[in-house]
Amino acid sequence: MTGSRWDSARSGCVEEEFSPVRGGPVRAVAALGRRLRRLGWRRGRIPSWELVPRAWQLLQEELAPECPGPLLALAALAASCYGLRQQAHRWQTWCHPEDVLPASPLLAAPDGCEETSPPAPLVPGAGKLAQLACRTWRAYLQTDPACWKQADRWMDQVRRELARPEFWRRGDQPGQPARLEVLCWFVLAAQGEVQRWFQRVGPMVPPALRTGDPRLHLVLEACRRACHRAGNDAIAVLDAGCGPGRYLNHLRRHFPRAELVGVDPLAREGTSPAGVRFYRGDLLRLPFAAGQFDLVLCIEALEHALLPQQACRELLRVARPGGVVLVVDKHAAARPSAACPPWEQWFEPGRLLDELCPTGGRGTCGPVRFGDRRERVYWFWQVELPGGSGASTEPVLAAAES
Repeated sequence: MTGSRWDSARSGCVEEEFSPVRGGPVRAVAALGRRLRRLGWRRGRIPSWELVPRAWQLLQEELAPECPGPLLALAALAASCYGLRQQAHRWQTWCHPEDVLPASPLLAAPDGCEETSPPAPLVPGAGKLAQLACRTWRAYLQTDPACWKQADRWMDQVRRELARPEFWRRGDQPGQPARLEVLCWFVLAAQGEVQRWFQRVGPMVPPALRTGDPRLHLVLEACRRACHRAGNDAIAVLDAGCGPGRYLNHLRRHFPRAELVGVDPLAREGTSPAGVRFYRGDLLRLPFAAGQFDLVLCIEALEHALLPQQACRELLRVARPGGVVLVVDKHAAARPSAACPPWEQWFEPGRLLDELCPTGGRGTCGPVRFGDRRERVYWFWQVELPGGSGASTEPVLAAAES
């Protein structure tokens, strides 16, 4: 990823950026960037990490049965890609049998990044922005990294247009479907952008974790709490967004009877030599049936979920009644001072805690005690779910019903 637009957001970037050993010139540059970004927000532009949630909110509010059938079919496809099965089914039922997306050329990756002619919009009047967003998504479907770089440049153009407040203002009804088509192509392209990013960069954290790391202490304490609530130490633990599995490797040594599972977009499927099973997947569509785990971990991964609310629902779905969910991520107040990908979302403590406690349960949150400037960046959210009277003896099942 050398020379890319996010080269500064490589492995360990945030840990290094907020470390007390940073030099004065580096801190000065970070402070200047923070001021420039805040100046842009004061001018009314929408932060880049809010665009995908806003797009989904607008789609849910304005899509209606009278919208063009191909647009509804496109929205249903996007909802399926994001794991929103009920929403996808709803929009699909509004379509007539003949209202389907053309199989060619829109749903097939073109040969090469540059297309001889831009794809025609599905909705009359959608214009060049819809074409650009569609071309961006199709470029991310390619297997050539050169096409991904071209898609990055196009995505920057699309994001700049969507950051304008005037794009989101309600207009006359005839103009709404054209705007909704732009948003459908954009959310599809955003998903491809994140997937290709991780394929190029790899895990964003060092493979090893020092034993004195306070995040590890939180994980070990949460595991002990889950064992106490289950009544034994043969519990099932999921690390959603596990990366290289550095937390699971520590749990393997401390809890040898636990069933340890990791899920990550880059995970190697199968059984590792350390006795940890890895599955490939993402937070929006965890490949497990409901109620499979006594402890669900999500350590610095929720920030990469384009729809954090949907990701929180997935974390809660796979947790057993009486189980424990632990999230470690970053405080929204420190987001402007960090160099990170444009989609990365940091969280307001109270708002995220509400998302993790929709139906009760006991939740707590607070800073991770690093003892330095990182305490204002790293936070934890822990929820103990109601119900449950002991650990289940059923094995963890992958590839749950869709």
